Amino acid sequence: MIDYPQAELGELPEARFRLANNTLFIEAMVHLEGGVVLLTRCDENRHRGSDSGDQTEWEAA
Repeated sequence: MIDYPQAELGELPEARFRLANNTLFIEAMVHLEGGVVLLTRCDENRHRGSDSGDQTEWEAA
């Protein structure tokens, strides 16, 4: 949560977040105790440009 404070982690072990300037959407199953992350979905939106800087819903890296 420190690295991605705006990621959706409310339904752990499921997590959702965006990376690479909001062009990658990631869904994952997270096992915190074991340090394991299983990516269950990874979509790239090549046509989406940079957002206006508002990152209240998703974390952009």
